[in-house]
Amino acid sequence: NNELHMSIKLTQPLQHNRTKPTQKFSAITRCLWYYFLLKILDYVETGIFVLRKKDTQVTALHLYHHVSTFLLAWITLRYYAIPPIALMSIINSFIHTIMYTYYLLAAWGPNVQKAVAPIKRWITILQMVQFIVMILYGLQYILSGCKVTNYFIFCIYMGNVLINFYMFYNFYQKTYTKLKKTQ
Repeated sequence: NNELHMSIKLTQPLQHNRTKPTQKFSAITRCLWYYFLLKILDYVETGIFVLRKKDTQVTALHLYHHVSTFLLAWITLRYYAIPPIALMSIINSFIHTIMYTYYLLAAWGPNVQKAVAPIKRWITILQMVQFIVMILYGLQYILSGCKVTNYFIFCIYMGNVLINFYMFYNFYQKTYTKLKKTQ
């Protein structure tokens, strides 16, 4: 796919484009539209947690991640429907597919939940790796001298990814490092 190939190029310009999408970017816009719809569906997960009275799962991390990702998905769909952003959305969707598969399996009952429990730690690690990839991918624009026409949006994106990484790392430390110490 030509659009995916373009997203891997290190010097793809990160720019603002309010004009009607060209044929070249229509697949990217469609990809980001579906990603945006999936971010709306993420709120269903929060609703399920609340209805099941799983208040411990509706954490600051959970809320920040869902709200910030939704807002950035809207901004990118509206203003920055470009291949590099679509690639990051595809990576995020892949991680979420793994996560929701875990949730589905865990919902099948205590025996299955016990069997898949070790996977949860690795999903958190995958999420952190995703943020590292996003940080490195974003830094290439600054470090390689690529043209960035809107540093404000770039800083919001990078700041958000760094905050998410920190929050997921903190969650990992609290959940899995303490768990090892108590065992």
